[in-house]
Amino acid sequence: MAGIDNPYTELARHSADLCAFVLVCQSGKLSAAAEQMGISQPSMSLRIKNLETSLNTALFVRHSTGMAL
Repeated sequence: MAGIDNPYTELARHSADLCAFVLVCQSGKLSAAAEQMGISQPSMSLRIKNLETSLNTALFVRHSTGMAL
């Protein structure tokens, strides 16, 4: 992961992105995961996009009805 050796704030951001990933995996939907995390759906989408960018890979297949690994 890019920036993993940076200061604590960078590590905290990556940790939050990983938590977002787990919630989306459990629910299969960005909106449900965002609600559980207490953030907006666009913010959740951005967290997933940031994680995918850091890992340089797509983590989900996006469908009109939700997301799948």
